[in-house]
Amino acid sequence: MTSNPQNASGYQPIESENALSTMVLRILNSILAFPKTFLFTLVFPTVIVMVIVVFFIDPKFGSKSVFQPPASQSAASGLSSMLGEGGSAIADMMGLNLMSSGEADIVQTLLNSRELHQATINKFDLGSHYKFKGKFPADLLKTFRNNISIDVNDEKMFVLRVEDEDYKLATTINRFMISWTDSAYNAIKSRQARLSGNFFRTRLDTVLKRTDSLTNSMVVFQKKNQFFEPDIQLEAGLKILTELDAERSTVQLDLEAEEATHGLGTSKQKQLSERLGLLTSQIQAKNNGNLGIGLPSGLNHFAELSKQYYELEREIKVQNALYKYLRQKVEELDLTESKNMKNLVILEEPWENNKRVSPPRMAITVLMFLLSGILGVWICSILAFIQKELSSESAFAREWSTTAKRLRSIIAK
Repeated sequence: MTSNPQNASGYQPIESENALSTMVLRILNSILAFPKTFLFTLVFPTVIVMVIVVFFIDPKFGSKSVFQPPASQSAASGLSSMLGEGGSAIADMMGLNLMSSGEADIVQTLLNSRELHQATINKFDLGSHYKFKGKFPADLLKTFRNNISIDVNDEKMFVLRVEDEDYKLATTINRFMISWTDSAYNAIKSRQARLSGNFFRTRLDTVLKRTDSLTNSMVVFQKKNQFFEPDIQLEAGLKILTELDAERSTVQLDLEAEEATHGLGTSKQKQLSERLGLLTSQIQAKNNGNLGIGLPSGLNHFAELSKQYYELEREIKVQNALYKYLRQKVEELDLTESKNMKNLVILEEPWENNKRVSPPRMAITVLMFLLSGILGVWICSILAFIQKELSSESAFAREWSTTAKRLRSIIAK
């Protein structure tokens, strides 16, 4: 049978499965050696904390509200729909987006702003309510902020919580903060609408002047060149030239037949020659000059005239589309500036909840009970160790005796 190894001092290691049991037994023996000390350390702090929590710390009540931020609006959508393809690109180049994004960020900034918090403090005289004794307003602001929380839930809704010793006041503060935020948001929108409206009005005047100028240029161009409807006029001009050319061809054939039959110098041959020359002159004149009333000045210039006409027409259409869009935006911004509607959609109204949210009395009491138990075990273990050492002639016992004598002498003096 083998024996456990021993070191030079004769100490035999304790197996690991017995170490925990030995430690538990030592702790239990130390408690049983000083039961009154352990009970006093366990009960006295717990009772003191319980009394403080129940009778000296005022409970706080919570008020919660849930609301949705305003929906995003795009100022370029109207332009895109009116201009069709390419409209969105023009809108992007113009850079016209009135609060198209970031409404939630604006609302969150307002909720966390010093202006709102200071207005709430002044409105409800929270300095007196909190019995604030400090000298710095920033400290009072910090105290107020410790009593509120602003979060965003999983559904991207804002959750505003307000805590106070008066549950009715907490609800009133919650409602006031929502109302103030909505009014401030309206003020921001109105101010931005006013500034954007001034820009749109300036652009509207520029576009209107440009449209009038192009329209006048088109009128002058049409009167000067008798160029009104290219497709119809081209068809009418070609019809006239076709008729003249057909008549010229007929005369040409008659002339050739007359010369072949009777030779040159006859009376009919001279008449046909004059007629052929007249028709040729008329065709040349029609190509280079006026085709007739309401028709353009010659087909030789028709391509160039068409190019100028369509360029003017296209520019007028673009300016008319811009004018329509700008006029619409001016009206919308005027309405935005003047309206005073609620923008925050309240999903859960704050209500007077008289169930306390802090302090958590049970949790504090249980925690203090556990900490007191740990402290009691530690004190009893120290006392048991000192008692054991004093019963021996160890160096610790001698030092402890010296320390005790000196302490008694100091107390006696």
